[in-house]
Amino acid sequence: MFTKLRKWIFNICSECERPAKVSRRGHRLCYDHVRASIDESMREFEIAGVDAFFYRNNAGRLAESLADVRIFKSKAELVQSLGESFNESESELIPEINESTVHIKFYTYDNRIGWPTHKVTIDNYGLVGFTNKLPE
Repeated sequence: MFTKLRKWIFNICSECERPAKVSRRGHRLCYDHVRASIDESMREFEIAGVDAFFYRNNAGRLAESLADVRIFKSKAELVQSLGESFNESESELIPEINESTVHIKFYTYDNRIGWPTHKVTIDNYGLVGFTNKLPE
């Protein structure tokens, strides 16, 4: 049995005793508990009758990108968020970002997190992230 401090020191999941992969909201979680948390959030939206999807950045490691999962209700919201994040970067290589330059296509099923993964790309830029479903 691990105490909270020992779980933190040895990077153990806050909910069980498996190795933690992701830090979310002050908790360290294994992939199973990250998946459960995401599924619970999606069920809440479905119960409320809101068609929503999750988006995660292409941040290198899965654990890093899952730490910052965001929820969007439409492709237009995602496009607006991507435009804002690119404008904040102050890069000279900012691509044109609008609904016709942002594409979402099925990529693969990710067994680690239980997502049918769709890649999000921007014309003349490339891959920027992933969603769990195609927005309508």
